[in-house]
Amino acid sequence: MIPETSTVPAPPPDIRLLAAKRHLAILRARESLEAFIRLCMADPDHPDDPDFSLYETRPHHRMLIEMVEKVHRRELRRAALSIPPQHGKTHVLTDYGSAWRIGKTPGRHLIVGTYNSDFARERGDTVREIIRSPTFKQVFPGVTVAKDTQSKSDLKIQFNDATVGSVRFRGRGESTTGRPADDFVIDDPYKDKAEGDSALVRKELRDWYASVVYTRTHVGSTIIIVHTRWNEDDLIGEMCDPEHPNHDKMRAARWDYYNIPAIIKDPKMAALMGTDLAVPTDPAVIAQFGAQPMAALWPSKFPLEHLAEASENDKTVFSALYMGRPSPEEGDYFKTEMLVGYKPEEWPGDQNLEWYGASDHALTTKEDRDANCLGCAGVDKNDVVWIPPDIVWRRCETDVLVDEMLDQMRRHKPLVWFAERDHISKSIGPFLTKRMAEEGLYVYVEPSPASKDHQTRARSIQGRMSMKMVRFPTFAPWWPEARNELLKFPNGTHDDFVSFLSHLGMGLHRIRGAAPVRERPSNVVRVGTLAWVKAASAAENRAKERRKALGGM
Repeated sequence: MIPETSTVPAPPPDIRLLAAKRHLAILRARESLEAFIRLCMADPDHPDDPDFSLYETRPHHRMLIEMVEKVHRRELRRAALSIPPQHGKTHVLTDYGSAWRIGKTPGRHLIVGTYNSDFARERGDTVREIIRSPTFKQVFPGVTVAKDTQSKSDLKIQFNDATVGSVRFRGRGESTTGRPADDFVIDDPYKDKAEGDSALVRKELRDWYASVVYTRTHVGSTIIIVHTRWNEDDLIGEMCDPEHPNHDKMRAARWDYYNIPAIIKDPKMAALMGTDLAVPTDPAVIAQFGAQPMAALWPSKFPLEHLAEASENDKTVFSALYMGRPSPEEGDYFKTEMLVGYKPEEWPGDQNLEWYGASDHALTTKEDRDANCLGCAGVDKNDVVWIPPDIVWRRCETDVLVDEMLDQMRRHKPLVWFAERDHISKSIGPFLTKRMAEEGLYVYVEPSPASKDHQTRARSIQGRMSMKMVRFPTFAPWWPEARNELLKFPNGTHDDFVSFLSHLGMGLHRIRGAAPVRERPSNVVRVGTLAWVKAASAAENRAKERRKALGGM
């Protein structure tokens, strides 16, 4: 008798196919961050089929992924990025990017910094859940978060039960003492526009980068910085922007900077993103962005019509959030249409102008990166202000600064010179007075009230410019820089020229402001009105009474 043998039935062909596809997907996920994210974000309706995923990969996602992969392979050591909100950067760089990098090299130490400790812990919780997920364990077997890890901001990484690495999450300003960083990611160090606009917060971040972030790194470490460009004087600006006052060519050469705008107008960027530029037809889009060829970065989620509405809400916020520019192209505080230029042949003649002088002195410690800006301006019979091409705009020592002021006084003979009170009374005032007496130049220097709010200080000149009552020499060598500063104010790194104009505007407002309107006496009535008829009748009656009284004497 031959005994019966039991056999396990072979799985159906479709199950074998799914198993094979998943095995290949797992192998790809170990090498590709995009494949890892797709596998982790499985479609609930097809959880075992790696061909289905909730993750929609767009060309800009692939650019982010490529950047992370290059940094991980040490092909890039320093990378900076600005990208619109809700376009997947935290997903790619911080959440899944951190988990994937630790899975590939569990012995490394990664630190993630963001705007505060609460958001840092939130990111830590997300990364911890990804690492503990079944999919991660399939892709990176043996790599896990230590069981005794309770903190969301300090994850100890184990490989085959041995603690070998870490992922730590910190808020801006928090210490990482004793914690090395093979990789440091700074993701959204500014919480919002208020923080991005705050000079104090920007300085705090620069100090934190210098005293904490960089001191945790070593020669083989990598750093990624990602944030909204609220202000040109931000961390990315200091590291990468050639117009920043602290720009260092050698330092900038170490960084790769990527700006990915929500609206693409550059043909090279369009080709990189695999999209075609087209002239818009929607009136709202044309009103906000013009009629030149363009395309939305993510048209299925953020079409041009949606972006136009965002721009309508606040152009400055839109420019920073969605375009990676701290100020709109057309200007913010000062608009392009306010900048009226003139040619040399249009100059009205010195003898036809009433002259006034003004100066902005970069004398304080906070202004040590700024230049001095001074000069005179003429006002014609129509109250139009003419800025001559011979203004002085550069860094110089006090003695040179005073000589330049005297030269301007000698050349233009201003009626009054406007300068900030503290600079005159506490700094150059005594020396200036002595030199003016020596040169026989007797010009009244009127101290302008100090104001910490540069925007408030610039209101007078802004009003004149909005009425096209200021003329600028577009042929002057300094005009391109001045124009750039005006259009970027108050989000630019410099405001020397604006401060010069502000002192001039405030001074002219005090001296040449409109005459006060005289109030009409309460007992005056308009001719022809009913009140006038009554008043005339009453006056006639009073006259009759007086004549009658006189006749009876």
